Amino acid sequence: MGRAPTQPDPDQIRGIDTSTCCSTHATATILPPPQAPTTCAEERNTASHRKSPQLNHGEGNWVSLLDNGMKPQDADGRLPASFMFGPQFIQQKLYQLCSSEDITLAKSLMRVGSLFLEDLQARQPFTEERYGSVRKVYVVCKQDVTIPEAYQMLMVAKNPVDEVREIDGADHMAMLSAPEQVVKCILDIAEKYK
Repeated sequence: MGRAPTQPDPDQIRGIDTSTCCSTHATATILPPPQAPTTCAEERNTASHRKSPQLNHGEGNWVSLLDNGMKPQDADGRLPASFMFGPQFIQQKLYQLCSSEDITLAKSLMRVGSLFLEDLQARQPFTEERYGSVRKVYVVCKQDVTIPEAYQMLMVAKNPVDEVREIDGADHMAMLSAPEQVVKCILDIAEKYK
């Protein structure tokens, strides 16, 4: 499994906080750039846009954010309010093992999603009495390039589960890239923990 991922140097990654990765796995929050918001066309002409922001999932596991978009919550641009995956990121990082039809459909259905960071910050931490009372199984998607396996295992270490299973040949969208394996995995888990 290698060395555990470390917290990145904030100067190395513009606008990313890896303390919490994507809405699906609830482990990284993307922060807005420190300057006032600009349009993508304006950013393309700046040096900071020539190299996409990157998300660090541990040593050697950088994920480029490519063409993802963010809108600030307030006029000062301090807090993120919404996020949208860009078509390049969808194709190269989320659905890279899926059929071209699934990729095209995903791109056409993609919508802006709200980030409720203030709500999350106001919540009490998960407790053993409540969150810990639910039996959990984590399924590792072996070919997920958005959340590499080493980072998935770090997530498991920080939030222990009853069992870890693996799906080989699954990208981030396992239900599309390896549907038969996902169904078998869910049925096996349901049978084991009923």
